Amino acid sequence: MAKYEYIITEKFNNYKVLDFYRYFYLSKTKLGMIRQNSTVNGKKVYETYILKTNDVLSFVLPNEKMVEPYKKKIEVVFEDKNFLIINKPLDILVHPDGVNLNKTLVNAVRYYFDSKGDHTIVRYCHRLDFSTTGLIIFVKDPLTNSYMNEKISKHLVKRDYLAIVSGILDGNGTIDKKIGKDRHHNSRRRAGNYGLDAVTNYHVIKKMKKCTLVKLSLTTGRTHQIRVHMKYIGHPLVGDLLYGGNISISSNLMLLSYKLEFLNPYTNELIKLTLPLTMEMERIVNEK
Repeated sequence: MAKYEYIITEKFNNYKVLDFYRYFYLSKTKLGMIRQNSTVNGKKVYETYILKTNDVLSFVLPNEKMVEPYKKKIEVVFEDKNFLIINKPLDILVHPDGVNLNKTLVNAVRYYFDSKGDHTIVRYCHRLDFSTTGLIIFVKDPLTNSYMNEKISKHLVKRDYLAIVSGILDGNGTIDKKIGKDRHHNSRRRAGNYGLDAVTNYHVIKKMKKCTLVKLSLTTGRTHQIRVHMKYIGHPLVGDLLYGGNISISSNLMLLSYKLEFLNPYTNELIKLTLPLTMEMERIVNEK
């Protein structure tokens, strides 16, 4: 069994135990498992117990499936008791699939946790494509995981991207076009009149000779959304082989998840993180 402990912050002073749990959007199943074995300061309590600042609320859950560690260095951008936010490197899957079982970002985080003597389950809150770099959120406990999943699904976690697109893009705009599977290619998506709603906002930052640096924000989070939408308007990402981007400028996908903003659920503190352009993106932007 895995044990989880939460030191009650001032924000949750005078909350009932049940209301504290409900704040994190737990599913009925998970809530039912947790509420039956909650303790405060080591003593069994009912769900109507009133919490006080600095109380230690604990519960246990059955052991969850562990993944194999992968000895690969990760760049930690932010870490506290509940969050681990890292800069995802180029060309690595976020989580194991049917082929890649032990050399993914999840496996690398497992190794990082193990090296610190921390045997918590590895939980990622969202994904980035294999060839996309940048900020990605991992969490260390089930309450934070449930909370962040809810906020991301409601688009309340701000995630902005920087990309270099093929050709010269004029002005700013919004692409509001559904995205669905490409019937002719299993790995591709396509924009059109069928599929899931998808909205991408873009803002031109700098025009170069053969490409353009843009900032992008999403109001939805579909697979390959930025790549598909930029191709739809005739400006696929530089290095994007799948969607016909210019590969003479770079053979790597020029897409960076560079900015994250969200509220810490325990303190209401705004966590705001940014990354600079990658070295390759800098080279392209500054090339004479």
